[in-house]
Amino acid sequence: LNAKRVISSSGGNAGNAAAYASAVLGLDATIVVPENTLSHMVEKIKEHGAEVIMHGKVWKEADDYAHKLLEEDASAQYVSPFDHPVIWEGHSTLMDEMKSQWIERFGSEAPPPDGIATCVGGGGLLAGLYRGASKVGWNDVKFFAAETKGSASFGLSYERGYQARLEKVDTIASTLGAPMVCEGVLKFMKEHEGETKPVSDVSDYEAVDACVQFDRDHRIIVEPSCGAVLSTLYTPRQKYNLEGLETLIVIVCGGSGMNAKNLIQLHEELSDSR
Repeated sequence: LNAKRVISSSGGNAGNAAAYASAVLGLDATIVVPENTLSHMVEKIKEHGAEVIMHGKVWKEADDYAHKLLEEDASAQYVSPFDHPVIWEGHSTLMDEMKSQWIERFGSEAPPPDGIATCVGGGGLLAGLYRGASKVGWNDVKFFAAETKGSASFGLSYERGYQARLEKVDTIASTLGAPMVCEGVLKFMKEHEGETKPVSDVSDYEAVDACVQFDRDHRIIVEPSCGAVLSTLYTPRQKYNLEGLETLIVIVCGGSGMNAKNLIQLHEELSDSR
């Protein structure tokens, strides 16, 4: 990396990861986050020594500003939160871990799981999962890609058959807030032999309520973005998506930007506005 400074845009794990990696490499880092990013997450990013700039109401506005900063600094390198082959390759190693643990639990002769469910924002994680599935031989696994109604860029692209852009992102699940998924995830989806089912009508309340129920069951706090996929397990009207499955792996990710106080507050606010 021939740069002295890293510029990235994310109010979630990707921004935190970029700040951490920059510190390890001895590079300056500027992370641009949307204005609605929780102070808890902003402080976590700053702990790695990164500069945090709050700009815009949604991720796309923060990302546009990050690119503007890039034009002003020839020594800087932009790092996408989801749209790069190295990121996809990193995410693909999740499948290596899953297959190893699957064999350890069920034996080497056991068939693959019937399905894998994950949330999808810009598509980086899902792109990596597709690549990893091919690598470990889980070619027929059915993927469930969950997103809130206000961030359903993957569902829109799936429906139209091309990389489509949302006119507006409107969701409490801010780390899913990419108006358009990366081309890579659509390419790998078409190459994957198994079926893909978008779950693109999750309400903000359903996502947050699923987080609350998951915390009650497992004492683990995750963000509303992750609640989108958890809603397929906890929300009565979403459970039909999983009908017919005997085995399922659910990717539970994204919790560093949330704490119990904020989760309870969000749940109460959305409950009142239903």
